[in-house]
Amino acid sequence: MKKQLLFFSVFIFLFSCDNDTIVPNDNKISKYRIGYMDYYTGDSFFNKRVQSRNSVVHLEYNSDNRLIKRIGGMFPISVASGFRLNFTDHVYDEVSYLDNKIVIENKSSSPDISSNREIVTYVLDENNNIKQKIISINYENNLLSDTTNYFYDSENRLNTIKSINGISTLYFNDKNNLDSIVTIKNQIKVVEIFEKFDNAKNPLKHLNIFPETFKRSLSENNYSIYRKFGYNLSLGDEEVQRQINEWELQYDENGNVIF
Repeated sequence: MKKQLLFFSVFIFLFSCDNDTIVPNDNKISKYRIGYMDYYTGDSFFNKRVQSRNSVVHLEYNSDNRLIKRIGGMFPISVASGFRLNFTDHVYDEVSYLDNKIVIENKSSSPDISSNREIVTYVLDENNNIKQKIISINYENNLLSDTTNYFYDSENRLNTIKSINGISTLYFNDKNNLDSIVTIKNQIKVVEIFEKFDNAKNPLKHLNIFPETFKRSLSENNYSIYRKFGYNLSLGDEEVQRQINEWELQYDENGNVIF
């Protein structure tokens, strides 16, 4: 009898800088719909992926064209089975930059919604690649932290991620588009496959600091099919999870993808 494994991880990140916001350039977007990204409901049993494309996240930039705020995100509400996550535009992420670090802090504009109390710090290497992510949270007056390390190949492409969630190996095709990610933790192997790329420039490459947009940020172009399979290695590679998502991408008159 097959077992169903539930994979659940929720991360929210913030940035803060100056308040002088402008319209982005250099192919950077000012908003996106969450149905195209990796947002989840947080259901304690099903961990369903958010499919609604009506909820919109807004992005703000400063005069140096640096991202300083992401407005909109998920917050937990109680349900009979435990809790789930709903989208709201009352939570936002502030971004700040200091030397070779990027710091993200989650905040709320509503007294009825609390932030997640996480502070995420990214440490950059000499090529401005992320080499470390440190998540800190104040839980019952105790400061807890977790560190993720990133490694790159000779072509400066991300190829390995080591974290509490296991070791992930990333594979790219000859067009510098992400082909697959293989993650192994204990006796569980998760294989993620990315297919049907377009020829449009990827406007999300600077959004690798958010987990919801991380996978889309890694490629030169934009995928429209995502497949995810989970296997229990102790049961002879028995499949224990399957997820397939497909999108019909839209474009403007200049051929730029619209998320």
